[in-house]
Amino acid sequence: MKDSITQYGVEYPVSSCAQKPEYGSRKADTEDAAGHATQGPRLNPWQVQMAKDLMAASLHDRVSVRGLAVACHLSVGHFARAFKRTTGKTPYTWQIESRLAHAKQLLLDPAQRVSRIAVECGFSHRAAFYRAFVRHVGVSPREWRASNAAKILPKTV
Repeated sequence: MKDSITQYGVEYPVSSCAQKPEYGSRKADTEDAAGHATQGPRLNPWQVQMAKDLMAASLHDRVSVRGLAVACHLSVGHFARAFKRTTGKTPYTWQIESRLAHAKQLLLDPAQRVSRIAVECGFSHRAAFYRAFVRHVGVSPREWRASNAAKILPKTV
């Protein structure tokens, strides 16, 4: 029995060939420990930057995946899969987390009301902002503000 197989000028050990899935097999996409696909379509760096720039430019509005896909010259399905494989997050999750990062900066100003921050960050109302904040950050906006009191910006007169 041969110890290796040569294909297209590349020598593969038999042990790795035995585990290698056939071409075209759905198992060709490997998964990491969390079950996320690690191979498959990915975005080019310019496409990732374009999508992130478009979402960051309109934190107060929800950006459609279709609009992002068109800007990146891809179909909607291909863009959504490639964005998640490239960034580890769906476009929607990336946008929500960007909004919440902006909200955290605004929460450092004690003069800003939470309801005003919610609207400024693109949430339809305070309750939607509160739910998203608790889901992603783990504490309420008020609790987060209190625990980050040392970072709070001093009031300017």
